[in-house]
Amino acid sequence: MVNEKNFEEKGLSLNDLFFLAKKNWLLILIVIFVSILSGAIYGFGIRKTTYSADATAIVMAESSTATANGYQDYLYSNYLINTFKDFIVSDSVIELVKEELKEYNLSKKQILDSITVSVTTNSLILRIKAKAGNNDLAITLANTVLEKAMEAANVTENGEYKYDVLANKLIDMEYAYEATGSRGALTVLIISCLLGFIISFGIILIKYLIEDTFTSKEEFEQMFEIKVLALLPSIQINGGNKK
Repeated sequence: MVNEKNFEEKGLSLNDLFFLAKKNWLLILIVIFVSILSGAIYGFGIRKTTYSADATAIVMAESSTATANGYQDYLYSNYLINTFKDFIVSDSVIELVKEELKEYNLSKKQILDSITVSVTTNSLILRIKAKAGNNDLAITLANTVLEKAMEAANVTENGEYKYDVLANKLIDMEYAYEATGSRGALTVLIISCLLGFIISFGIILIKYLIEDTFTSKEEFEQMFEIKVLALLPSIQINGGNKK
């Protein structure tokens, strides 16, 4: 095929893409419109609302170094906050959360998928964000994870703390009292628009690769970078059309 051969030899340049986009602008608009419309129907109508709630705590510890100062205590606390970040999603905590919320019949994977533990930049604030399909569960989940994290950190064995380095280091806890709901419709619309662009250009490229004829003088000139001086019109031969 002439087009395919030319594509293989020269590749598809940016100018070629602009040329194809200009030639198929209506197709692009239709595909994008359909994609955005589908995204709007899903985002505003079908997609369920997700509720999120935040619970926070401050990690504060004193360094065991005899000559430690305030800055060293801060560095030590900063080290512990990242340790807590991993500890909160460990089996030691999640198992306690699962047992506490057994009425909701949540698996460990569901709990882990529903919570996000983050650290505020340049601070010692630990934030636990919980997402759920209803307002009450989001609040309960965030608060339960925070409570069980403190409980697991302070567990004792034979009169001694099992995790001595973490014990009594969570202070000034702030529980979640409300949750915010969102369908994420804007995100869905943005993704739908991008998919519309990708799908439409995918269709155009497929058409370009399988088409073996030129449909216009401009396409021929663009492809071979030559000037067409004249075109032969259709002529009638034996009652049939011959182009």
